[in-house]
Amino acid sequence: MDEWFIFSSENGTLYSCGSNNSGQLGLKDHECSNTFHKVPMDKIFIQISSNDEHTLVLTGNFDNICVDFLF
Repeated sequence: MDEWFIFSSENGTLYSCGSNNSGQLGLKDHECSNTFHKVPMDKIFIQISSNDEHTLVLTGNFDNICVDFLF
């Protein structure tokens, strides 16, 4: 599995699934997942950006958070 996905629900909750060899799912591990899981994040975000092996989240305080560093 080389692809991964992250999306926001209408209430602002992040969910992710797929390849996770760099921790890009933000699930506090490096296990790949074929089902969507809630990303454990307690900040309000306003933008999500990603590339090959990471996800960046821009919070309401304009802090950049790389979700693979959430753990």
